[in-house]
Parts: sequence; C-alpha cells; structure tokens
Amino acid sequence: EPAGPTEPGIEGESISLDAPTGVQLGDLLAGQIVVKGSKTITAPAGWTAVPISLAEVNADNGPGSVLVLLRRFADAADVQASTDGAADYYTFSWTGAAEATAHLSVVTNVDQFQVQYGAIETSSEAATAFDSPDYLAERDNTLVTRYYAAHEDRTTTSDPTRIFEVYTSANDSVAQGLATQAQAAAGPVGAYTWTINPDGPNDAATQWVTTTTVIYPPAVATYNVSKDFVPTIGDSVN
Repeated sequence: EPAGPTEPGIEGESISLDAPTGVQLGDLLAGQIVVKGSKTITAPAGWTAVPISLAEVNADNGPGSVLVLLRRFADAADVQASTDGAADYYTFSWTGAAEATAHLSVVTNVDQFQVQYGAIETSSEAATAFDSPDYLAERDNTLVTRYYAAHEDRTTTSDPTRIFEVYTSANDSVAQGLATQAQAAAGPVGAYTWTINPDGPNDAATQWVTTTTVIYPPAVATYNVSKDFVPTIGDSVN
C-alpha cells in the first residue's frame, strides 16, 4: 500500500513533503506533483521526473495544469530522514506563484529495473469521466498504480475494488488522485474510468490528464552450475 505524506494545497513557488515513516534502503519513493500553469518543476537531486502536461485548456479557465510524476530509490539519507521524522524534507519548486498539491508514496520490495509507465491520456475538452489507460503487466504479482490530475478542484467517486486511494486539492484550483490495485498474474491490467463525484462540492466537467504505472517485485535470479565442474585457479566460469 503506497501510503505517504500529502500536501493538500498551497499557493507559491514551491511545495514540500515530509519524510515518510518506515522507509528502508531501496524502497521506491514516488512523488505526484500537480501545479496550475505551464510550469517546469525542479526536483531535489536524485529524483527522476516523468512530465505529463495538460495543455490547450479553455482560455476562460486560465492557464493549463501540469502533472509530474517523480521517483527515487531510498538511500541512507532517506532512511535517516524517515527515522528522524524530518518535516518538509523534499521540496519541489518552480518559477512564479501557482496553486499546487502533492503526494508521496512509498512502495517496498520493488524491482528497481522494472518500474514502467504506460500510455498517457489527456483531454483539452472538459469531461466528467476519464480513463487511465490499459497496460500489459509482463510478470506476476504486479502493483498497478493509476494517477490523475484535474484542472479544477474535483473529487471522484469511490470504488471498493481499490486497495488505496487519495484525493487532494489546492485552493479550489487543481486536484489529484491515485489508486492502486494488486494483480496476481501477468497480462493486461485493464483501463480504469475515473468519474467526477456528482455529490461533491464541485461536480462540473474539467480538463484532465491520467496515466498507469506498473511496479514489479524483485526478480529471482537463477543459476545453472554443472555438478561435474570443479574450478581451480585460472579457470573461468561462463
């Protein structure tokens, strides 16, 4: 379960997240940052960003929004910050004040060479429902994570099949969400439809962006060694 700290909303030129609890060496730290406006987000050293822009937003709504997914694998400094309960430990910045919201997930037991981002779906037309795309899980025991960002403050309807979900918003301006689901067998993970909550504080259509990520557990290495081979100094093993 990718629990972690959330910053529900700020307006400024940066947003900070506390160090999550219980971090171990090699854990996947997955950040989700949503900023209103065409901003380039600067992350702390050691983070890899996968930018996804929401462009061509209706002029009446002002500038578009950007969703950025970032990741790093925890090192000794991350573990120490987690142990210390460091506040505002990770700071992400941009130029020019803007509304923003952020969430940081922690996933343990991850194959560092197999974190895959699927296709990106965006819409410049306002909608009340949108689909995270399908993706092919190539191995068993996949953790499927679906992200979305909405250009306005929106929540989506709850689905009991999700094992984890979080929604946050910033100053009635931008919103984000994520949902995870375990998949035992390799194969298509399926598309997932997010639907704006008709009973929420704001149920109108909006522009959106969404994507699907699959995360695998560490691969098990296998070795074939002949029982008849007895190495001596100078021999090589291929």
